[in-house]
Amino acid sequence: SMKEDLELFKKRVHYNLMLDEKEQYKFLYEEANGDVTRIHNLHDNYAPLINRRHEYEDIKQRLEKLGFNNIIRTIDHSELFIRAFKGDFKDTNHLLNPKKPPYWFQHHKY
Repeated sequence: SMKEDLELFKKRVHYNLMLDEKEQYKFLYEEANGDVTRIHNLHDNYAPLINRRHEYEDIKQRLEKLGFNNIIRTIDHSELFIRAFKGDFKDTNHLLNPKKPPYWFQHHKY
């Protein structure tokens, strides 16, 4: 909702104006309700726009405009794992098939 977007924007501005790393960590720790395993992901939520996430369809369209083809998601996940080719690539016999869960990064425990 617009209200939620505005609240998130305010928190992003607040976080990015903090110059002290300890202050930033305290902010993230509080936002994570003390769960240190969530701090990295929360940093991505509040970090500068360079860390913004994109949707697959948006990236696929951008790649197509740049001349890429055979664009597929190799892992269906919130993180984007994409394979694409530029030019005339037809020898797909040597490529790995898209994976199904659990993925390699889901085997690790915190």
